[in-house]
Amino acid sequence: MTISFTSVVIHSRRRLRLVFSESLAAGAFTTLTYYTVTCLDAGGVDPGVVAAFVVSGSPVVVEISLNADLVDGSGYTVGAVGVPASGGSSTPAGSELPFRLGGTQARPVAATPEDDPLASLFGADLVWNGSDLVEDASGDLAAISGRENAKQAVKRRLMSDGLTWNPAYGGKPRGYVDGPSTLAGELRGKFAAQAVADDRVSKATATVLAEDETQPEVTNIETTIVLIDGTQTAVQTGVQTQ
Repeated sequence: MTISFTSVVIHSRRRLRLVFSESLAAGAFTTLTYYTVTCLDAGGVDPGVVAAFVVSGSPVVVEISLNADLVDGSGYTVGAVGVPASGGSSTPAGSELPFRLGGTQARPVAATPEDDPLASLFGADLVWNGSDLVEDASGDLAAISGRENAKQAVKRRLMSDGLTWNPAYGGKPRGYVDGPSTLAGELRGKFAAQAVADDRVSKATATVLAEDETQPEVTNIETTIVLIDGTQTAVQTGVQTQ
């Protein structure tokens, strides 16, 4: 049986969930060129696809992230050509569906400046628990905004091993596993540099904390950041170096 692209769900202005007739293979979440989004309005922007995510408990669904907001009232098509199924088939040429953003279709997933006065300064984003996006009690994607959003973004940056579209991003701590203890100082410097690479951070310093005797294989680093409004906060991370 050949897998088919059956429906599209607008999950937010930058998130679409694509539904297929069969369970997806791992490649459906790693190869972004399978997916395209085209604006049908003259002069409209075609959002690029910058990431693809597994939806927990939904093996026939892939969630794609866009690099530009979908516009109210605009018509779009989303293409999903060559998407592999776990059974070995893939979606054929011409696998695309139309959709339109408007009315109640798009559910807000992030706080607006009216909800949080600091959202306009520090942004709003979805909540990530380290392995998946978090849903709130209503079943929608949970959101975070303001200073806490900036803090969590810095923590994700520090622990990241780079992005497909930006290899310079991230502290890349996996490269220090089984390294000598002297490398902890190098990692500390890299964390401080990565923290100030976020434009919401004006200054950052990092300190290697005393060894936790219960976890000698983990190097704990505290990165102190000063946000652009002058607020200071600390981001603690544990890096397995043995």
